[in-house]
Amino acid sequence: MRRRITRAFYIALLALVLFPASPSHAESSATDDVHAPRIEGSQIFVQRTRWAMRWIQKVGWDRYVGQNLALIMEDPASPFLGAMGLTPDGRPAAVFRSAPEDLWWYASAIVHEATHARDMAAGRKYWGREGEHAADLEQQKFLDALGSTTRVVRDPATILDGPAPTVQTLQALVEGRLNVAGK
Repeated sequence: MRRRITRAFYIALLALVLFPASPSHAESSATDDVHAPRIEGSQIFVQRTRWAMRWIQKVGWDRYVGQNLALIMEDPASPFLGAMGLTPDGRPAAVFRSAPEDLWWYASAIVHEATHARDMAAGRKYWGREGEHAADLEQQKFLDALGSTTRVVRDPATILDGPAPTVQTLQALVEGRLNVAGK
């Protein structure tokens, strides 16, 4: 019986070859670039995030991510697969439940969250249908720059429009205090 090897496996294998793990790996890390966000989480989360950041760097989006996110962190208890939050000192952070094996998709999710942070800093609507549409467009541009055939497709009816999240809610997300109800 022949096994099917998925695209994610090939990408992960390529990442291992191109970006081998450092033996002195720490669980909290900054990548080599001055503009890179700090990375916090489990060892596998930090390593996959570093690999994803290298894909981001390869297509020239590293400055965009670094200018818009101060932190990329793991929170396995997060009610969201990925979300933008704020650190206690008010800096933007991307919070992920885990780091997916598909590094191109994960890198695009980092770009997506960086777009929410960019729009929030610019005073634009960064939540709801309008905010998700803007973030999806940047995510698609990034995937296209990688040469991916993946398309970001979202049913607008699944996006809730409501009031902007409060600073306290965004900080609670980063601090792990946000419950599933979002309060």
